[in-house]
Amino acid sequence: MSERQHRGIKSTALSAEGPMRDLGRELGHHRARAGRAWRRYASLSEKVDPAATRAHQVWSDAIDDALRTAEAISQEQPRSLNDLLVQYEAIWWWVGEDDNVLDGSTRRWLTRFRHSLRRLASQRISSDHAVGGGTSGS
Repeated sequence: MSERQHRGIKSTALSAEGPMRDLGRELGHHRARAGRAWRRYASLSEKVDPAATRAHQVWSDAIDDALRTAEAISQEQPRSLNDLLVQYEAIWWWVGEDDNVLDGSTRRWLTRFRHSLRRLASQRISSDHAVGGGTSGS
């Protein structure tokens, strides 16, 4: 697992709406919890501090919760670009948990794809607000 995953990097896909947004927020919560738990665990020495076993269990539980949420996200049918972005973020995090799955060039390609998807979603949100912002609510 990479240091970024241990830290629980938050998703930028939280601008989606609906059930996928809720799942995305839940995944972000579990990822952040896992990151905090990992930092606590990593600061303890298993040989010196018996709390290390409990700290590792807390981290493991957070990862399990995040994986269950990612599985729920994968079962949802995306209805928008933002839903697709939430799914991609969940898949990216899930695959990232196993550093052996991707070689370096594939990881770089997927990272570029993720950034492009985020930019596209951001542009779509901006243009939707610009179009909607010019009209008055009747």
